[in-house]
Amino acid sequence: MIISSIEGGGGFAPAAGHVSSSETLYRVGLCLALLGRLSTIPLAVGLYVTLRPAEPNLATMGLATGLWLLIVTVRS
Repeated sequence: MIISSIEGGGGFAPAAGHVSSSETLYRVGLCLALLGRLSTIPLAVGLYVTLRPAEPNLATMGLATGLWLLIVTVRS
């Protein structure tokens, strides 16, 4: 399993050593996390476009919730 190659115990120094030994995997993980967070935007817009004809208030609430989720996850 890939996780076992970067897994480790201890403090900051061992963790930094594991990250630096598998830097490519770490960067791929960061890029995938960013892609996952940014995919919230088209999903929220798609929800808005789908629900707008049936219930405009619910569509607006869904869009606002999706964008709020993006803001909260990016800041954390």
